[in-house]
Amino acid sequence: MKAIFFGDQTWEVFNKVYSSEIQERLKEKLDFNHKIISYNMLEESYENLMKVDFIFSTWGMPTCSEEEIKRYFPALKAVFYGAGTV
Repeated sequence: MKAIFFGDQTWEVFNKVYSSEIQERLKEKLDFNHKIISYNMLEESYENLMKVDFIFSTWGMPTCSEEEIKRYFPALKAVFYGAGTV
C-alpha cells in the first residue's frame, strides 16, 4: 500500500511528530515516497498520488477541496494527522 507525507513543512517539523523509529516502522508496512509532497506539488505528482492509500501529516496540513481529493487521491483510505500541544 502506498503512503505519503503531505504538507508544506520541512522534514524537521515532520521528524518532531514522526520520529525516525516511527518512520522506519511505517516504511516496513507501507510503500512511501521519499519526499514530502506539498500542496504546490499536487499536479506534478498526479500519477503517483492516484495510488496513495494513506496520507501522514502534521501542523499546517494543506486544505484540499472535495474535488481535489477526488482528483488527486481517488484511492485514499485514511489520513493520519499527528500533532501535539506545547
